[in-house]
Amino acid sequence: MPGIQPRTGPNPRHSKTKIALAAIALADAEGMASVSIRTVAAKIGAAPASLYRYLDSHEELSGLMVEQISAEYELESHTGSAAHQLLGLATQGLRIMRRHPWTPGLAMGKHATGPNTLAYLERGLTALDGSGLDAGAKLRCLAMLNAMTTAFALNEQEQQQPRIQRHCSRNWKQAATRTCQLRWPKRQRL
Repeated sequence: MPGIQPRTGPNPRHSKTKIALAAIALADAEGMASVSIRTVAAKIGAAPASLYRYLDSHEELSGLMVEQISAEYELESHTGSAAHQLLGLATQGLRIMRRHPWTPGLAMGKHATGPNTLAYLERGLTALDGSGLDAGAKLRCLAMLNAMTTAFALNEQEQQQPRIQRHCSRNWKQAATRTCQLRWPKRQRL
C-alpha cells in the first residue's frame, strides 16, 4: 500500500492481540494507571522497546484494549424493536464495563476502529434500520447510547467508592465538565 512503511527486523514474537490481552489483565487486576508499555512488556516477557515494533504509543495500546473487549459483545440477535435491540447493546456494554472497570475511562476517547468495534457499530446501525433516521442521526444516536451507558457505569462505580474517593471523583468530574465546556460551548439561542 502506498504510504505504509513495512517494519523491518526479525519476525514478530508477539501479536497485537497478545499485547492487548496482557494490558487488559493488568488493568483488570491493578487499574488503568498500572498499564504502560513497560509493564505490558514485562507481562509478556519482552523488552519495553520491542513493543514499539507492534504499536506506536500508549494511546494505540489503549485502542487495542478497547478493540479487544469489544469482542465480548454478543451481536447475533436481530429481534425486537429498535429500542429493545439498543437496550440489549447498552446492557451488554454495562456488563463489559462491570467486568473491566477501567473501560469507562477509555470508552469516550477516540480510538482507531477495528473489526470488533466495527461489528458493534454495524449492529447498532442495523437496529436502527427502518427508523427513518439518516446515517448521521443513527451515528449520533449510537454515540449518545454509548455516552449514557458509560455515565451509568461511572455512576455505579462512584457509588461503590468510599466517601473520600467520591469527593475526589466529583472534583475530577467538575474539571472534566469545565474542559468540555471550553471545547464545546453551548449553542446560543437566536
